[in-house]
Amino acid sequence: MYIGGKMKKTICILICISVIFVQEMFADNEAGTNKIGVYAGYPFGISFSHNFTKKDQLDIQAAPNMRFIIKNNDSYFHFGGDFYIGYLRSVAEPVIRGAVCPFEIGAGIGLFPGVEQTYPDKSKNFAFYVGTFFDLRWEVFFTNVPKFSLFLDFAPGVYFNPTAFRYNRHLAVFAARGGIGLRYVF
Repeated sequence: MYIGGKMKKTICILICISVIFVQEMFADNEAGTNKIGVYAGYPFGISFSHNFTKKDQLDIQAAPNMRFIIKNNDSYFHFGGDFYIGYLRSVAEPVIRGAVCPFEIGAGIGLFPGVEQTYPDKSKNFAFYVGTFFDLRWEVFFTNVPKFSLFLDFAPGVYFNPTAFRYNRHLAVFAARGGIGLRYVF
């Protein structure tokens, strides 16, 4: 996956801003709490989490998605929705300057229904990808603004395409989800 110069600068700025704010963060991460907010990265969308216990949570993300894939001499432009549901468990909760910053790991399932625009013949086909991901997340809770949390997320995985044989496409596509998110805790 190629990331252009502007995208690298944007990611660098977001990481620098998050490091600045990380110094004074904490909020309650108790059982039964919910979190909702935005997720900037790949894909760019909304994020929701529900804590079953202080260490276990259900994570749901939804986003519009576009991809450009080159295979042999043909290229494919995909557009559709990206949905993800996963389970995360806190494995470590370091305290940094009074802020609890849980490190979480987990797994999830991603769905990508969409339309493929094929070039050069310009045909349109329906595609449905089902993926599995291994999720790594570092979350920080604000102290000054006690109802917000910030998280960095990275999830390598693979998408499988059940419609691949019908349209002569890739059966499996290695993919990664990653970004930074800001959520309201309630």
